[in-house]
Amino acid sequence: MSETTIALISIIGVACVFVLGTIRPYNIGVLGFAFSLIVVTVCGVDINTAIGGFPTSTFIMLAGITYMFTTARLNGSIDLLCNKVLKSIKGRRALLPWIFFIAGALLSACGNGPGAATIILAPTALELAKKANINSLLMGSVLVFGTFAGSLAQINWFGVLVSSSIENLGYSMPGTLLIDSIICNTIAAVVFYILLGGLKLFKKDESAGSVESSAALQQTAPATLEQKVTFLAILALIICGAVFAMNVGFTSFLLGLILNLFNPKREAQVIKEMPWSTIVLVSGIVTLVTLMDNLGGTDLVVDAITAVVPSTVAPLVLLMLAGLASFYATSSAVIVAFAPMAIQLMETIGSTNVAGMLAALVIASTMVDCSPLAINGAALVANVQAEDKQVFFKKLMVVGLVMVPIGSILGWLLFYVLGL
Repeated sequence: MSETTIALISIIGVACVFVLGTIRPYNIGVLGFAFSLIVVTVCGVDINTAIGGFPTSTFIMLAGITYMFTTARLNGSIDLLCNKVLKSIKGRRALLPWIFFIAGALLSACGNGPGAATIILAPTALELAKKANINSLLMGSVLVFGTFAGSLAQINWFGVLVSSSIENLGYSMPGTLLIDSIICNTIAAVVFYILLGGLKLFKKDESAGSVESSAALQQTAPATLEQKVTFLAILALIICGAVFAMNVGFTSFLLGLILNLFNPKREAQVIKEMPWSTIVLVSGIVTLVTLMDNLGGTDLVVDAITAVVPSTVAPLVLLMLAGLASFYATSSAVIVAFAPMAIQLMETIGSTNVAGMLAALVIASTMVDCSPLAINGAALVANVQAEDKQVFFKKLMVVGLVMVPIGSILGWLLFYVLGL
């Protein structure tokens, strides 16, 4: 079997997963694992090629964080924290999404990266959204855009990964890329805030009075010893990730285990209530996408673009593909995979604006990560409280798909065409 045929089969496998996951209520992660086996069997490839694509670090991070924060939710800490925050803003619910935008940007920039920052903040943000009657999609989207606004700082793993990937190809990361990311993600957050009803929250504040005036919030009990220790554990997690560069997933397992010492019998409930369907979803689809990339599926698509698309729009098409890939995979992997393609494309069409193209690639890839198939969107789905997870999942799918052309066109226009 030729390499081209193998690459084509891998692309068909990924397409089948998304079609089946759309028309039937199957877990896309389970489909991803199943079709990984089908692809390697049909292609005659060693199964270890698929196993090697399993996102071990993502699995540990997602499982560890959800283990710890499920514990925090069950011991009442998340609920207590939400009530305290609502009281502190004196009912100004319109400010809540922006509080989490800023918190996400700072937490992401200070060592945790966008994925961990979203996972850490999502439980509190979405619980607060439920209590304050704020659209969960609005809160989640603004939070994710915030985490990516600060993601390219050179003191977190994501920023270092992006810069090192570019440097390994013989180029330097554009010096203004962090500022570019802040500007683009802030614009996206403002647009979604307005479109999803954020401005109406100001009117609600005036007409409905303060959020903290509800009887439930007024009757908030003082924090117990276990809850105080939980807050210290959350602070310790942030410090361990930002200052000591410790693995957030493993650290979360350790801290969660310590918290469950207060009530060992509760751990069985914690394990049961962890969002395993979401964890399987992310793990399965990333495994299949990585397999497709290893079998040459991504290269085949790029070759097809350069063969049929005029050179004037080829960069935009490549950015669209990168955005689409980030829609169902992690943007860090997409950037690493597409950066060589972007540089090769620049050489093929004779363009000298390599730095602008790389900046556009980073923006196009990261602005799509509110997709529920990426770790950030998956964290939102895992923690949404105000509505059915399947419904919320579909809404995030729409947001992610909308951001594919928006992020691509914005990056292409600002950094490749205008050279900002």
